[in-house]
Amino acid sequence: MSTPLWILVAVTCGSMFLLVELALPTLGIAGITGTVLVGLGLYGLAHSGENWLPLLGIALATALAALLLTSSTPNPLWLGIALAALVGGGVGFGLLAGDNATVVGAFVSGGLAAVGYPHLHAATRRLVDRPDVVGLGSYLGRTATVTDWSGVRGTVVLDGTRWNARWFDRAVGPFPPVSPGQEVTVRDHDGLELLVGPTDTAAVMQEPHR
Repeated sequence: MSTPLWILVAVTCGSMFLLVELALPTLGIAGITGTVLVGLGLYGLAHSGENWLPLLGIALATALAALLLTSSTPNPLWLGIALAALVGGGVGFGLLAGDNATVVGAFVSGGLAAVGYPHLHAATRRLVDRPDVVGLGSYLGRTATVTDWSGVRGTVVLDGTRWNARWFDRAVGPFPPVSPGQEVTVRDHDGLELLVGPTDTAAVMQEPHR
């Protein structure tokens, strides 16, 4: 457990599992696995006497990868920096330890990361972009019925519940008349106030009044 290759594999794989835990709902399984692996790697490092400084590159790569998971389209430059830090850290660790197998392992881990990270990012975006199933966010796109209206504000009923509502369509032309019984579509919400617009999906919709 204190060989350079084992230390590199444990720390690198543990870091990858921690990334998966941050990105996807694994019920803590990936996080626990990652923590155990990183802990074992550090335990082996402490008993090996090897220089640990190059492994900071793996920590940097993990931190950058975690930050890039939050972006809709990761910056290729930062992805390259993260990959270079991952490989460079492992290669540096292997060279200082005088272990060729560790150097090869660093390149293998970099290749696997380059192939696997885009899939992890895509899975994360699908999860983040999935429509809300609870809360006001789940009402977006739903149809509500106007109960009373004056100017740009009024009340609507949705799923049997009355909500304060505000018109937010800025389509070209005069403000459309809104009357009780009319159906409108929930386009957004501002706090506990629903922002509604016409049910015609072809209508030109822009940013809501704030």
